[in-house]
Amino acid sequence: MKIKRKWKEEDGASAVLVILLITVIFSFTALAIDLGSAYNLKVRIQSACDLAALAGAKKLPDTCAVLTAAKENAAKNGFREEDVSVSVLGAADKVRVSIKNDKPTFFARVMGINSLEVSCQAVAAYEEMSFDEDFEYAIFSGDPDADLNMGWGNYWVDGKVHANGTVTTGGYVYADKITSDKGGDLKYNTFITSRDATGEVETERKNGEVDHAEVVEMPYYLGDNIDALIVEPSLPSNDYWVNTVTTSRFDDTALYDTLKKNQNTHIKTTGTPNGYMNQIVNFEGDLYLDLNSDVSIQFFSQYGSNETDVINGDIYITNPGHTTGLVNYGNGFTVNGNIYVMSGNLNLANAAVNGNIYCAGNMTTDGGLTQIRAKYVYANSLKTGNSTDINATIITEYDAEVMGGSNGVYSSSTLSVYSRHGNIKFGTNYSDIHGYIFAPYGDIDIVANNEIYGKIIGNTVSMQSGNVKVHPLDKELDFEIKKKSESGEAKRKARLIQ
Repeated sequence: MKIKRKWKEEDGASAVLVILLITVIFSFTALAIDLGSAYNLKVRIQSACDLAALAGAKKLPDTCAVLTAAKENAAKNGFREEDVSVSVLGAADKVRVSIKNDKPTFFARVMGINSLEVSCQAVAAYEEMSFDEDFEYAIFSGDPDADLNMGWGNYWVDGKVHANGTVTTGGYVYADKITSDKGGDLKYNTFITSRDATGEVETERKNGEVDHAEVVEMPYYLGDNIDALIVEPSLPSNDYWVNTVTTSRFDDTALYDTLKKNQNTHIKTTGTPNGYMNQIVNFEGDLYLDLNSDVSIQFFSQYGSNETDVINGDIYITNPGHTTGLVNYGNGFTVNGNIYVMSGNLNLANAAVNGNIYCAGNMTTDGGLTQIRAKYVYANSLKTGNSTDINATIITEYDAEVMGGSNGVYSSSTLSVYSRHGNIKFGTNYSDIHGYIFAPYGDIDIVANNEIYGKIIGNTVSMQSGNVKVHPLDKELDFEIKKKSESGEAKRKARLIQ
């Protein structure tokens, strides 16, 4: 009897222990989920701090203008004025932006934690930047602590290569000259090319140490010249829109009848709209898509028709915190005008855009052939899918991933890619690119077969495989490739320093 009673006592203790363990495991799982959600918010806040600090720094030393520019920029990225703190530092040559936001919890409420405070800050300065008359290097890596790696592939450079760090070659490399400030290792298959008096190309095998050259300053002026292309849009006033339609469906009859009037139209949605944007054939006017959810707007001509949906005007989009898809998986659709995404993200599929694109959020392309003919495509970040044909200057705040297989991104005219503060990954296959690839604060990674008529300039540059050919620029670009000032005076540029 005593033994049985002891077993019963131990059974009860085990049950209590199991309940306690389940409670602890649930609590930690709940906290992990909420912490993950808070981390995503932190990434978003940090990005907003960076952009707001840069916007404010451009207005230094005017304190009032700094405060206005920084807070307006933060508001565009979805943060209330009361969550944003802006301070002018030093001799009015730096600006600090702090953003604090509370993230409501879900599971952690059972532990008495109703919200998590998330905060970030960024400091930007407005500094003098010197620059050269023209930049002489076809491939340039600016980081003195990094390796310019030309790995296992074939590389033909009709120009000079320089790294402020080291240079390492692995495959066959042909270049007019290879120099660095910190040496490196040129493998046996490295050749220095030159031309004789008759123009014939001569090669000299070069292996061992890299020829020394002093540190070369990053040509920041290229970024100033490219930035001049961007025209930051503003949303037209209410009286600009002749018609306003509120709807929960894009195939709504009232909306269709309104669009047939070919007038500037404001479309305001409720909930998460669905349906096709039916039969917009040669619509004349501007559209304002006033959205509040993730939505894929599928342009769709009349069934059995060979006609393509055409919008002859500009498209304005507000969709804070969400993604707007403009897609057509049939005959495609064409926009003969600009696309301005004032808030939110943008996805294009099977579209032809004959105008500039300004996207305050992130931009992607996928599905079918997407063609863009513009002076500029601006986005916070960009990721292209297969079969994207871009003739424009791509400008991103952060990462630009221009990738694709044998039907990857290509350009029959000019394509330049400029990442202001992030990295560029270039992985299109068998593409001819006429333009500059420029990431002054980031990494450039070339991972496929490309023939580039222009320059590759990055904080670091890596080419790991494939066949890459670099030639002098052969077409006129929409931005200056030399310094703007003929006086040689230093320019000023906003730059993140913290």
